[in-house]
Amino acid sequence: MNSAKTLFISSLFLFLAACTTAPAAEDAEAVAKREADFESQRLFEEAVLQETREREAAERELAEQQAVRELNNNAETEAQAEAEAQQRNAEPAADEAAPEVARQQTRAAELRRQIAANKAETEKLESSNAALSEAIAAAENLSRTLAAEQQKYNSTDPATGQPVDVLAKTRIEELKAQVERLRAQATALNQPAP
Repeated sequence: MNSAKTLFISSLFLFLAACTTAPAAEDAEAVAKREADFESQRLFEEAVLQETREREAAERELAEQQAVRELNNNAETEAQAEAEAQQRNAEPAADEAAPEVARQQTRAAELRRQIAANKAETEKLESSNAALSEAIAAAENLSRTLAAEQQKYNSTDPATGQPVDVLAKTRIEELKAQVERLRAQATALNQPAP
């Protein structure tokens, strides 16, 4: 995030330096090209910043998923240890052991429910991670497309000041919509169950 801010501030200083050293009678075509270049650079930096944020969110999701897996493993280990202890203590008389067996069976059932809940949470996190991974891929695609569009501003028609190659505005809008849809899907998956 710091590098994106630094890049943006550096671009702004370069733009301001270019403005102060340019002749006062600069033609409108050069000004329009510089403004288009500045806007293109800003859009590119914004896309890079968004991609960084989404990557960080995916990394946090993966860490949470790992923590849930560790909880599952701990619960399974505890259930297994308790079952082994139950087997070792099975020697007392049947009448004396009946309440203890019932308590241990209840505890084992409780641990099974906890394991099932943890597995459900893991599946939900995996779905969320898949949506975030897809959103990251879409954001990277958007970033590449914006970079390609930025290059189109380097070759403009001298008569009109417009880029020679046709801009892919529709493609950019489609990619933005896809990124937003995937972000909303990932957010919905992260909402707690009612």
